[in-house]
Amino acid sequence: MASSVRRNSRAPGCEEPENNNRSSFDEDDERFKSLSDRLLNRTQGDQHDLSVCYEIEDLVRSALHGAEILASDYTKVLELRQQNESIDFELKAQLFRRGQYTLDNIKEDADNFTGQISALESLTKSTIVEFLHFDMDQLQAELLPSPAKCLDSMRDLLPRLLREKCDKFLQYVSTSSSRIEKPVTQNLDAFTTYLLNIREVFEEVLERESDLAFLYDFFRLLDKLKFKAPLDTTKVFELCGPEFQALKVQVQEAYANRDSDLQSYMPLLTENLSQLGRRTSWLQSAASEQAMTAPTRSSQEARDSAMKLYEEAQQMQQDATKLVHIQQVFEEVSSDPRRPRKTFEELDILSTELRLKSDVWQAVCETDEYLRGCSTDTLHSIDLDKMSALASRVDSVIENTRLNASQIADSFEVDRLEKLQTILHGLGPVIRDLRNPHFAERHWTKLEHKMQCSLAPPCAESEENARAEDLAGTEPLVNNRLSLQVQQLLEVGAVAYATTIRHVSEEATAEAAMAGNFMRVVSTWETTQIPVESRKDRDGRDVHCIGDCIELDALIEESQVLLRVMDLSTYSLVVQDRLPKMISDLELTKGSLELLQICQRQWEYTQRLVSVDFARTFPDQAKKLQKHDTAWRSLTQGLFNRSLCLPFGVNTENREALEAILEGFEAAAKTLSDHLEIKRQIFPAFFQLSDLELATLLSKCRDVNCISAFLFQCFDNVGRIVFGTRDAFQDILQVH
Repeated sequence: MASSVRRNSRAPGCEEPENNNRSSFDEDDERFKSLSDRLLNRTQGDQHDLSVCYEIEDLVRSALHGAEILASDYTKVLELRQQNESIDFELKAQLFRRGQYTLDNIKEDADNFTGQISALESLTKSTIVEFLHFDMDQLQAELLPSPAKCLDSMRDLLPRLLREKCDKFLQYVSTSSSRIEKPVTQNLDAFTTYLLNIREVFEEVLERESDLAFLYDFFRLLDKLKFKAPLDTTKVFELCGPEFQALKVQVQEAYANRDSDLQSYMPLLTENLSQLGRRTSWLQSAASEQAMTAPTRSSQEARDSAMKLYEEAQQMQQDATKLVHIQQVFEEVSSDPRRPRKTFEELDILSTELRLKSDVWQAVCETDEYLRGCSTDTLHSIDLDKMSALASRVDSVIENTRLNASQIADSFEVDRLEKLQTILHGLGPVIRDLRNPHFAERHWTKLEHKMQCSLAPPCAESEENARAEDLAGTEPLVNNRLSLQVQQLLEVGAVAYATTIRHVSEEATAEAAMAGNFMRVVSTWETTQIPVESRKDRDGRDVHCIGDCIELDALIEESQVLLRVMDLSTYSLVVQDRLPKMISDLELTKGSLELLQICQRQWEYTQRLVSVDFARTFPDQAKKLQKHDTAWRSLTQGLFNRSLCLPFGVNTENREALEAILEGFEAAAKTLSDHLEIKRQIFPAFFQLSDLELATLLSKCRDVNCISAFLFQCFDNVGRIVFGTRDAFQDILQVH
């Protein structure tokens, strides 16, 4: 597209000899010039070359700037080409069908493409910028097809869209024309539809005028754009106007004949209304007759009769709805004064009552079938969840009946369903109570006595001697009573004894709970032990002593309170054989434990007070005390080996041994106390000492060094005595 323009061009070969000669002379001259002259000459040559270089750069810069200006002039043309390539004419067709691509938009796009073609055709063929020459033929050849292609696409698309619009408009005209054709035979439904169609088409015709005007505008736009439509499209377009005018004439004629047509159909409407009234009267009579004969029929027959009447009522309701709608249409399109309209409200009320009766009888049959089906089920196998679900449905039916139909709320079928409702609601709790795992044979016998009937299963073998119950009846008695059938419960009227059965079940549960509590007390005392621990006596020998019994005493008190409550309870029958003995055993154990603790304290007291002085003074009493001490040690040794509390407490021999030991310990303690009292009377200063201190002093009085610890308590003015060390006699050296 661009080529360079040469300036001052000459043949290179003509200058070569001259240049060669000049260069030879210059070389000769250079040899004879000074160094400064040679440098000056070369500098001038470099300046000339640099000036030429600057001129070349300015020329190139000017050419590039001109090329950029030329390219910017055609930037918009290139952008339009990119826009043309991105246009989707199928999308524009969809927008046109939705009314979003209007005729103005079509004209604007066509003018745009036509303007682009005109601009490209008038493009300058060539342009020179500085020494560059631009040829525009190739640019024109590349850009011109883009708008031309878009214009061809519109030339193909718009006639197709026009044909679619024409076909759609003619389809509407054809459909509307068929809709307002008068029915050939007299039919109220068809005639009512015909009247409604006349009104709708009459209103639509006014709106369709704009559609026809749009078609004319569209066709004129195609002519203006010189987009030739196909011949078949033109023919279809030419049919739109006449066909639409024919439709308007047809609508006007139907609209004018509407009143006369109404008059011709009024007798038929009156006859249908009368016929429906007679059918309603018949249905009321049939419903009354069905209510009268219901007590003498089976539930299935009554249900079938009620459902048949309800189906008839539903059909009549549909007919009544149609006739009410027809009357409304006749009133709206008629120019005569309005006549009173029949609404058949009594039919709606009757239909509601029949529906509720049908639901009631359906619930009755369902309940009867369920009770017959489960009559052979046993207490163990019957599904109470299924029974509860059926009872809920029956409740819903009865509640719905009382809310919506007060006339049948007290009818025979509702009374019958309420009886079945009572059975369902009462049978569930009865079966649940009889399933009580704590029921024993005595409870079944008690129920039979109160209900005056037998509750034995039909296939049960008679047993003369019932198996004796276990300890207090604490374990559930598994027998064949759970094989009792539902039919037997219904035959004996178990629902009427629901309260009695519940009380017996609660009694069985309470007895089982009491038996469990009693057995927990028994098991507790079977393992409870007396705390026994090893110690050293005053002589360093091993001895076993009773430990802390506070928790054991509290446990005895708690168990005694619980057993007394059981003894006073009316549900203590299951434990009445062992309860008195357990109460007595705990009382004996409590006494033995108290006696054991007293003996422990007396033994510890004698251990502290009895000394060698006591043995010298009371040899016989000391021997007895030694005997009782040995017995005590033997008893605690045995208790250490077998420390269970209850067996020890109820053992008579242990209690007698404790009483004898305690008596011996108390006798020794009394003798010792009397002995100490005599010592105090002899020497009143000893009143300042306790029994333990005085006994210790008397036992160590042979060692004079041991009395210093007690001097301050006996004498106010003596704190310490210093004794001599001679063995012949004991002399007092100093008193402090």
